[in-house]
Amino acid sequence: MPVCLYFIADKCNRENCAFLHINLGKDVPVCQKFFTGYCDKGAQCGKRHTKDCEEYFETGLCTDIHCKLSHERQLRNIAGSFSSSKCRVEEIIIDLFIMSVITN
Repeated sequence: MPVCLYFIADKCNRENCAFLHINLGKDVPVCQKFFTGYCDKGAQCGKRHTKDCEEYFETGLCTDIHCKLSHERQLRNIAGSFSSSKCRVEEIIIDLFIMSVITN
């Protein structure tokens, strides 16, 4: 099961989130079994279950030129990550602009 990147960024507001809410830290390596398909240890695995670059997810940039993780952000996830009480139109507009520049 993948780790919730919104939880790591302290932005998950889903009551019954389907992703793991654990933060092992960025120094913990990515689980290669999970990255290549399936890790049978699940939540008990001591490595990060992600295929997405956390730095890119949080900032829109990745400073690791050798990073093999995904650098894509889905628009529906960006818009859905903000609760209506915390929603800042500027953040969504900036994210949408960045996505349009990246995809064009």
